[in-house]
Amino acid sequence: RIATPSIVATPLSNREMSDSGAAVDSKIKFTIADSATSNNSQYVVNLKDPLSIAWDMYTSMHAVEKDRAVFTFGNQIVRGTQTAAEIGLAADNVVNFHHVHPTLCLFDVDGTLTVPRKRVLPQMTDLLRTLRSKVCIGCVGGSDLPKIKEQLGDDIVNQVDFCFSENGVVGFCHGVPQPVKGIKDYLGEQKLKEFINFCLHYIADLDIPIKRGTFIEFRNGMLNVSPMVATALTKSARSSTVMICSTTF
Repeated sequence: RIATPSIVATPLSNREMSDSGAAVDSKIKFTIADSATSNNSQYVVNLKDPLSIAWDMYTSMHAVEKDRAVFTFGNQIVRGTQTAAEIGLAADNVVNFHHVHPTLCLFDVDGTLTVPRKRVLPQMTDLLRTLRSKVCIGCVGGSDLPKIKEQLGDDIVNQVDFCFSENGVVGFCHGVPQPVKGIKDYLGEQKLKEFINFCLHYIADLDIPIKRGTFIEFRNGMLNVSPMVATALTKSARSSTVMICSTTF
């Protein structure tokens, strides 16, 4: 894996302006800082040049594929075809660009990276870190992001290349949140309310040995409906519930 460098944009000095014959504010200087080699390279470009020019320079230095790049600027992902002027790049702003390996290893959370709803083990964290040095990695789970962070760590969105919660509806690419469109946006509040009302009436009429917990948990990507919520039950009650379900169904 290629270490992630940063491009720091700085204005040209008066002498650099004079030497390049540039008009004021028409050019900008990119300093490419590579943390792996501690080498800094400088490249002067027009504000109207695409950001990929700096990436092309980096790839020629490190012999990596030119089309394997993701640019992040602030809290957004930008295209290599966009220019410094288009994204509002100013002096001392930082654009990160990430080399993306063509192979992606995507892991489920519960039952794969962790015991269901438990904290990840240090050995697994070390293994993922080692794997990320060779390929791109990601995680995906049905839980919401706060629950995934409880299991994998608060900084998980930056420790993997791709992080998907709520079955992929909420996603992060290189730490940058992606657009979200949930069930409520798709169905509308009226249809959603009708379905929830039906479920609550149905659960209310059920005659079951145990009835506990949040019966309907709303997420962006799904509705979790259950008359017996595992987190609200004692260990013995959960075991009894499993026996009841296995014999009933």
